[in-house]
Amino acid sequence: MSEIRLLQNEDIKKLKNCVLFSNFSLENIGYFLEDALVLFYNEGEYVFREKEKSDAMYIIIEGKVKISNIAQDKEVIFTYLKSGDFFGEIAMLTKQQRTADVSSVEPSELVMLTSENFEKLRIKHPDLLSDLYKQMLLIVCNRLKITDQKVLIKTIFRG
Repeated sequence: MSEIRLLQNEDIKKLKNCVLFSNFSLENIGYFLEDALVLFYNEGEYVFREKEKSDAMYIIIEGKVKISNIAQDKEVIFTYLKSGDFFGEIAMLTKQQRTADVSSVEPSELVMLTSENFEKLRIKHPDLLSDLYKQMLLIVCNRLKITDQKVLIKTIFRG
C-alpha cells in the first residue's frame, strides 16, 4: 500500500455507481462511509492474503484487483473485480479468516470499511444498515448463482 487518505466528497460521487450503493442517495452513502479510509495499491501489491484475520471490506473506486488462491503450486484465479465492485465482506461479517488472496493488477484506489464503521452505522442509522445488508445479500447471492452456473458449465464440458 503506497498511500492512505480520508474519504472525500468526490469519492462518494464516484461510488454512487457502485452496485452496493446504487439504490441509495449521496447523503446516505456519506453515512455509510463516514470515517472510511481510501487506500492506494500499486500493481502487484496484495490487499490481503488467504488466512489473514479480517475486520474490513473494500470497495474499488478505481483500478482492478484479482482474487486468487494457490492450489497444487498453481495460481487459481477466481475472478477480477473493477471499479464499483466490492470484496472481503464475507470474512469481515463472519469474523473468519480470509479465504483468498486479493492483489491489485493495476494501480487501484480502494475504500476500506471496517467492522467499526458498521458498528457506528448500526448505532446512528440502524434502518440504513439494514438496507445495506439487504443489498449486500442480493449481490452475494447473485455472485453465488453465477459461480454455480460456471461450475455446471465446466462439469458438462469435462464429462
